[in-house]
Amino acid sequence: MKNLVVTLILLTVSSSSFSQEWVDAVKRARKSYQASDYKKALTYYQRAQKLAPDDVNLSDEIGQTSYKLGDFEKSEQFFQENTAAKSSKLEKAKSFHNIGNSRMKNKNYQGAAEAYKASLRLHPESDKTRYNLSEALRQIKKEAQQKQNQSKSSENQNDANNSNGSNKDQTNRGGERNKENQKSENRWPNKTTDRILKELMKKDAETKQKIDKNLSRGVAPKSGKDW
Repeated sequence: MKNLVVTLILLTVSSSSFSQEWVDAVKRARKSYQASDYKKALTYYQRAQKLAPDDVNLSDEIGQTSYKLGDFEKSEQFFQENTAAKSSKLEKAKSFHNIGNSRMKNKNYQGAAEAYKASLRLHPESDKTRYNLSEALRQIKKEAQQKQNQSKSSENQNDANNSNGSNKDQTNRGGERNKENQKSENRWPNKTTDRILKELMKKDAETKQKIDKNLSRGVAPKSGKDW
């Protein structure tokens, strides 16, 4: 009996010490957060969550700290963790709003818009959520316009390349025709020249033969040429 009492006392002291450590970690986490030391705050929050009772969830505070550190994927993850467990519509609306903010930072505008819509269904009076939704929709429209412009630019570039290719083919064909014409021009004048030279040489030979015959007969040659 005495041993049982001692055991209960030890368990009570241990539990009290454990709870105090958890409370201290939460206090230090919140103090660091307020001092904008978000890295230290996250370390304390994660320690506090490990020591926290089963019915305590610090996901929202850890998510907010991660958001401040610029780790938007992690912040979204923590905001989502206990959204379903929240019974209050207002608290759920806040969670969806924060999820939308994290997605906006990651440029997931479609996902952000869906989160803001879910938040407004639970809390339609939130002007801030409504404004953020309109901003997400503007970004979605802007991305769609950019894709359309890029598509048009790509099509125009393809048309230009096809046109340049066609012009190049025509130029090449024209160049080939010019080369053929030049070859033809160079080839035919040479043949014509050869033919004329042969005719001249033939006539010279005939003229020389006539002169030689006349001289042998004692006939004086005519002045000038015979042709």
